[in-house]
Amino acid sequence: MEVKISEMPEDKNFEDYPKDTIFILDEQFPRYILEPFRRVFPGDKDYDTALTREEVMKLAQKPSE
Repeated sequence: MEVKISEMPEDKNFEDYPKDTIFILDEQFPRYILEPFRRVFPGDKDYDTALTREEVMKLAQKPSE
């Protein structure tokens, strides 16, 4: 059995499920558009094409030309 943690009822906890239950953390983090800079959240039309935090950090570490 797989259960998304975000969909667990408030009145239940992990012990309420069978021992072989797989809990899935499906949190989605904001992404970033650099020009003009803005944060993009899940549900925004630009979310799929925006940069992840890791991608922004890699770009920041590259020397400017």
